Amino acid sequence: MNLEKINFYSEIMVSKQYPGGIKGKLGVVLGISEENNMLFGYSILLHGDENTIYLDKQYAIPTGRKFTREDFY
Repeated sequence: MNLEKINFYSEIMVSKQYPGGIKGKLGVVLGISEENNMLFGYSILLHGDENTIYLDKQYAIPTGRKFTREDFY
């Protein structure tokens, strides 16, 4: 589990512990859900999809690959 905040436009892999059918898929952080310095999760655009999904922070594993805003807008 990743305890540090993942930056915008960073690639993540969905953890094998995720309870749904997207385990192991790759995506990019397009939004961050936090309040009062408490991180909850991320808005993720999975590669090949058109819509974002919410992913709890415990299921987001950073890959180290970075993208830019221009890659998406």
